[in-house]
Amino acid sequence: MADDKDKELNDDGTPKTPKTPEVKPVVPPKDETDEDKLKRLVQESVDVQLKPIKDKLDGAYEARDGALKESAELKQKESDRQKESLKAEGKHEEAHKLEMAEQKAANDALTKRNVELTRDIDVRNAINAHTFRNEKAVEMAYQDVVKDLVQADNGSWVHKNGTSIKDTVAAFVANEENSFLLKPKHNSGPGHTPPKDTDTSDKSKSLFEMSQDEVLKLAMAKKLPNQQPK
Repeated sequence: MADDKDKELNDDGTPKTPKTPEVKPVVPPKDETDEDKLKRLVQESVDVQLKPIKDKLDGAYEARDGALKESAELKQKESDRQKESLKAEGKHEEAHKLEMAEQKAANDALTKRNVELTRDIDVRNAINAHTFRNEKAVEMAYQDVVKDLVQADNGSWVHKNGTSIKDTVAAFVANEENSFLLKPKHNSGPGHTPPKDTDTSDKSKSLFEMSQDEVLKLAMAKKLPNQQPK
């Protein structure tokens, strides 16, 4: 019954019921316009859709980092035990070689980390050239791009197919499946003729009579009033 011992108990010895996390409602500003409200509703809907993905990523990285830390601690303890054993046996030269090998490994890890930081900066700069919806969307794009990067013979970072970081990010942005991460563009340039909208199913329906899914669908199709060219 080890699991029962780990649970918090009431005074009568029964397990406490976990409290439901309090979710504070978003309080809109008093001077919020209809357009601002629409943007807020769309953003909230996008955030809701992104949250499960972000939570899974956070959980995966947290588990990975915890496993790596535990593994490193175990290796260090075993190394310390081995060095002490060698010294106790009078094998000081072997103990010294082991210490030197550890120092080299630490230096190599530091060099690798510095190289990765350079890679991260290049990826962030390429991503910042595009307009994403929010920081969560930026982080998702970053993780998706980085996982496929490899270091070339000249030390630069490229996609595993040889494409540069800049072109890799551009391809990610151009992929229609990733469009929900980006802010919609306004096509208002001179001489631009927007395509005719043949879908009239929602023309007579107020935006505020629609569900959030319907509003989001229109937003992704760039059919919201504030997305139309002026």
